Amino acid sequence: MHKDFAESIKAFVKPAYKTIMRALPPRLNVLAGYAQAHYRLPNLANPQSFSEKIVWRKLYDRDPRLPDLVDKIRVKEIMAERFGSDFIIPTLHVYNSIEELDFSQPPLSQPPYVIKVNHSSDMNIFVRAGVRLPNARAIKKKLAGFLKFDHAALAQEWAYAKVQRKIFVEPLIETPEGYLPDYRFHVFAGTAYAIETIVDIYGRNRKENMYDKEWQLLNVVHGQYPKYKKPLPRPLLLDEMIRLAETIGKDFSYVRVDLYQIGGAVKFGELTFYPGAGHERFNPPEWDYKFGQQWKLKRISK
Repeated sequence: MHKDFAESIKAFVKPAYKTIMRALPPRLNVLAGYAQAHYRLPNLANPQSFSEKIVWRKLYDRDPRLPDLVDKIRVKEIMAERFGSDFIIPTLHVYNSIEELDFSQPPLSQPPYVIKVNHSSDMNIFVRAGVRLPNARAIKKKLAGFLKFDHAALAQEWAYAKVQRKIFVEPLIETPEGYLPDYRFHVFAGTAYAIETIVDIYGRNRKENMYDKEWQLLNVVHGQYPKYKKPLPRPLLLDEMIRLAETIGKDFSYVRVDLYQIGGAVKFGELTFYPGAGHERFNPPEWDYKFGQQWKLKRISK
């Protein structure tokens, strides 16, 4: 009874919270979201911590390059132009609307694959090998929810407001472990400062460790997930991943470059300019300022 009641409260509060946040003016939206996550207001006049600088960027950074780089279809085209088609995971098909999805035709008729939307992260539908008839109705319903999600309105992540929302399909890359480690390079003005390494990112046992460039474990966690207690092996292609991440990041004061190591090659994941919307806390909290010290904003007053 108590569990059902708690779930009912959560189901009611979450939509209400989103409605309220969307209705707030941009600055008040950012202040409210930050205070709810960090239990304090951000210093927007002179941001010092990493999370403060993320929310400063949300309000004031209008770099015209960002919309293409947060578009998960367009950014792959840009990366392929710069580094070659082998650097990206191929796009099997792009759909402009849910109505265009036809599960009787390839690639949707030929699992395994993953269906994604281009304007958001962690919104993926995995259709695995051995599935003869994917549940088209359920998939379309889920995608409809994905397409309604609005980073710009909910969390003032400006660049996403410029992305024309689409659906795309990629090959599903499976491993014996059931997941690919996700290597997230925090790059400041072309220097990789830390590598946030996620295991089982889409499963129920997601864990993460943070490493420096020498693959020394850092005593910090960023976000809600616990540390991975087992030692993670140094990636065979770590040096190449660092080189690519720093090359991509050299033109930005900060960007997170997500990469994979697949079959003896480095593959591109995505670029993130507003990780966690600035709402994810560091544990221990002093690392928020250690990361913030690496980020030199061109303008820090507004």
